[in-house]
Amino acid sequence: MLRGLALSTVLILLLSSASFASIGQAQGYMLLAPNWVFRTGPQGSATGGNTATVGHNQNATDPGGTVALQEETGILTQSASASGSGGITQVSQETVAEGNQMQNKSNPQQQLEAAILNLKQNASKIHGMGSAMGAQGFVGTQNQTIAGPGGTSAESQIVGAAQYSTIEGGDCSEGMVDQNLVITVTQSNTNSPCCDPPCP
Repeated sequence: MLRGLALSTVLILLLSSASFASIGQAQGYMLLAPNWVFRTGPQGSATGGNTATVGHNQNATDPGGTVALQEETGILTQSASASGSGGITQVSQETVAEGNQMQNKSNPQQQLEAAILNLKQNASKIHGMGSAMGAQGFVGTQNQTIAGPGGTSAESQIVGAAQYSTIEGGDCSEGMVDQNLVITVTQSNTNSPCCDPPCP
């Protein structure tokens, strides 16, 4: 019985010493959105689109008065149409958007944000009479802050892009638009707050 009591006491001490030792946060998202419209044969049309949003945030506070906040948002829109008579008209779209952020309240305070955006779009018309049109865009934001008695560390960034293409022509005409856009952004922040008395 004495042995069991001693083990319980040690376990409680270990848990209490680890509580609120540091604030760490991490969050991220990934959007993968393909969109394809295709028309062939007699007179006709095809349309398609996607809309997606992402938004999340988190916060934490320790007994020492330090507050950590994180937020990410993103909006994606895609629209495509193909119409005509005879021949082939088509539009294909693909968007990959990814965002990640991480922060740690321990000394030194560290923050990291990264975002990757890849927009691909292809529109084509082969013979026949018709047209093809495509448009897509994405806007994303990231914000994070650590604030406490020793100072404040903050990061913020935004990424956005849009693509547009259109093809139109008569019988026996051919045309193609091929687009590819890649954006990568990163930022990091390290803050070593002074402490009085000195930090442990």
